[in-house]
Amino acid sequence: MNQFLSGIDNRETALIIWASIVIIWLLSINDQRANIFDILKNLFASKLTYVFALITGYTGLIYYILHRVNFWEIGLLKEGLICLVTIGLWGVGTAVSKVKTLEQSLKSMAMDSIKVVILIQFLTGFYVMSLPLELIIIPIAFILGGLQAVSSWKEETDSKFSLTTKLFNWMISILGLGILGYIIKQFINRPDELLIMLNLKELILPIIMTVTYIPLLYLIGIYTSYESFFPRLKYLLRNKSFISYAKIKIFLKCNLNIDTLNKVQKELVIKDIYTIEELNRLLKKI
Repeated sequence: MNQFLSGIDNRETALIIWASIVIIWLLSINDQRANIFDILKNLFASKLTYVFALITGYTGLIYYILHRVNFWEIGLLKEGLICLVTIGLWGVGTAVSKVKTLEQSLKSMAMDSIKVVILIQFLTGFYVMSLPLELIIIPIAFILGGLQAVSSWKEETDSKFSLTTKLFNWMISILGLGILGYIIKQFINRPDELLIMLNLKELILPIIMTVTYIPLLYLIGIYTSYESFFPRLKYLLRNKSFISYAKIKIFLKCNLNIDTLNKVQKELVIKDIYTIEELNRLLKKI
């Protein structure tokens, strides 16, 4: 624990300060305080609790395997917790919302995971600035990132936001280049810090966790796709007597292939299925 606490640098101190300010401000507002408690109550009462437990258990298993191969050590605890929250728990929302086709799903999760790895490297950076500078840079980075995310989301339905998105991307790039320049300068002056074994492990750990999380996140996305599709069968099938049979046949046909599952959904929407034989013929053609 002492090693964990002593490893907190200026960047993490700045993050703790800003997070504390935001939490205290939110809790000081009566309406917001009630909303926060309602969100937490609903969160722990929903199926997400089981998903989070699965992610946490899976993460623990990966860390145990890394320990068995002499990679994991207590000095990685901080980075390990950050990986769990950012890549694991945050990645669940990405997996659920972006499972479209197999190629798009893997590409989206891979790209989002890369972004998270970059974020982790920023949060756990080896070369940090003075505390006053970190206190200035961190809120700017998070505000720009949030505005860029909202603008990108709006751009999907309204093209007029494309210019705004480009502007925020440009501003984030300028900020990133400035930080990168500082890191390069520090590396030239103090290269030995990065070459310490623990620091190398801190650099590699997010990459390992990204690779190992993607299959699990994809499976979670597939599960939610089935969960949202199967209840609709009672409306898509004209005969309700063989819904259970239809679920089994569709799962055996699609398995873990999101492309096939999407095709089945589209076919059932446009075609009237009254009998088991018609369902079997439809699945055979796909």
